[in-house]
Amino acid sequence: MKQKIKVSGLAAVLAAVLLVCCLPIALSAQSAPPVTLSAPAEAQVGDTVEVHISANPPLTDGRLVVTYSGTALEYVDTQPGEAWTDNSGQLIYEANGDTAGRVVLAFAAEDPCTQGTIFTVEFEAQGAGTATVALDHGSYVTGVSGSLSTSVSVTVGDGSTPTPSPEPTPSPEPGPTPTPSNPGTPGTPGTPGTPGTPITPTQPPEDNPECDGGPDCPSGGFTDVDASLWYHEAVDYMVENRLMVGTTATTFSPGAGSTRGMLITILYRYAGSPQVQGDMPFSDVAENAFYHDAVLWASQNNIAQGIGAGTFGPSELITREQLAAFLYRYAQFSGRDTSAQTNLSAHPDAGQISGWARQALSWAVAEGIVQGGSNSMIMPQDTATRAHIAAMVFRFAEDA
Repeated sequence: MKQKIKVSGLAAVLAAVLLVCCLPIALSAQSAPPVTLSAPAEAQVGDTVEVHISANPPLTDGRLVVTYSGTALEYVDTQPGEAWTDNSGQLIYEANGDTAGRVVLAFAAEDPCTQGTIFTVEFEAQGAGTATVALDHGSYVTGVSGSLSTSVSVTVGDGSTPTPSPEPTPSPEPGPTPTPSNPGTPGTPGTPGTPGTPITPTQPPEDNPECDGGPDCPSGGFTDVDASLWYHEAVDYMVENRLMVGTTATTFSPGAGSTRGMLITILYRYAGSPQVQGDMPFSDVAENAFYHDAVLWASQNNIAQGIGAGTFGPSELITREQLAAFLYRYAQFSGRDTSAQTNLSAHPDAGQISGWARQALSWAVAEGIVQGGSNSMIMPQDTATRAHIAAMVFRFAEDA
């Protein structure tokens, strides 16, 4: 009995010691910034400059607006970091660097990341001088309140003289959570209900030599993109124009489905990511969602229609007939001729087409945007895979 008391007393003492010892650590972790930036202090013109975005608490989703000195740096690419482990589940991210001096990065994972680098943003040093890379207002991560503003500086030398070490750039004091800004390249803004001016990405070349998936291939870094398959040229186009990015650093996931929110974001980028304002008509589209501005733009221009009861269903997988309808409405919005129609009854599964989608699908089939699968099946109710989306948007661009 005495031994049990001594053991119990010892356990209590150890618990107290551990509590006291761990208390400063816990307080320190709470005071650490949720997201930090790190980069080499010096670089030379022509060097690749890697800026690492690291997370201190576990994160699952958010939106990061990375600004940089456009005269000294040129954006190259964004890759996920080691903090996304197998335990994080599927990671989906989109990096839009079309605007000079800004990269908008939206991401979502099934489960939280570990502590460490969540993304590496690559730049090429273009000119001598001091370049500052920062997280701008509009950045947020779910579950973290307050400002995420932080910055890091890189001094770029021209190779002729030693490069002095830069003075560290202090991070601003945390402030209230800002309102997220619009991603992408602003086009000519339109007022609610008035179309903005569409900005079409690079048009597919008429005489494009067959790509063999070599080092110059835009999708060559994806291990799951087969250069011999039907979707290869379309994926190249989407990646080259930054309309779609990989699901990881090395995979595109051509056979995976995509959501309605992601598809509208692709069309929004295709239009040049015009600025938007106004009230969101759909109750299930959060203000801080990466697709918020895209859905608002599409709704105001009659490109996006809801699924009923004031909802849009941004997380629902998009079907082939829904994809055709979105492209049809975008064509009308941009002033394209949509009079072409075909007889859908020639397709064995024409009876599966929803009434509201028949005209859009008739146009898409007539234009060659939607092509039948085996036995001329349209498969209107099937989920549109990422390969289907790439192919249909690519054909839509070719026809512009």
